[in-house]
Amino acid sequence: MKETKKQRIRKVLKYYARLLMLKDYRVYSRFKTAAEDPEVKGNMAVIHIDEDRKVLYLKLNRYLFNRMKMREVKRYILHELLHSLFGELSIFFESVVREGPYSDRKKKALVNKFDELEHRKINYLINLMLSLDGRKSLQ
Repeated sequence: MKETKKQRIRKVLKYYARLLMLKDYRVYSRFKTAAEDPEVKGNMAVIHIDEDRKVLYLKLNRYLFNRMKMREVKRYILHELLHSLFGELSIFFESVVREGPYSDRKKKALVNKFDELEHRKINYLINLMLSLDGRKSLQ
């Protein structure tokens, strides 16, 4: 991947982190291949959120990001950063379900349902933000 594209992607990352008011977080990103890190295999990106230390760590699939247009890059960056806004709620929900009087099958179904809901809300927010941001170009 060319250094200029990496710089543009990091600029998008910084822009959306600021726009989402994630100023309390330190945001780190690395471009990885599936051979370097199996966690990115089959994923565009992976985010790890450390709420205690206020750190967001993004692993971006170098192979896939290299082939994306900047509009797609924006969608995936926003997607991962928006997960950080749902992080505490997700942890809370999973702990409530884990402690509840549900069977393992029901617990898994509830967590999957929450995950689906989270992704629907994230996609709605992405579309809204990109439409509002349509006149601004980071390319």
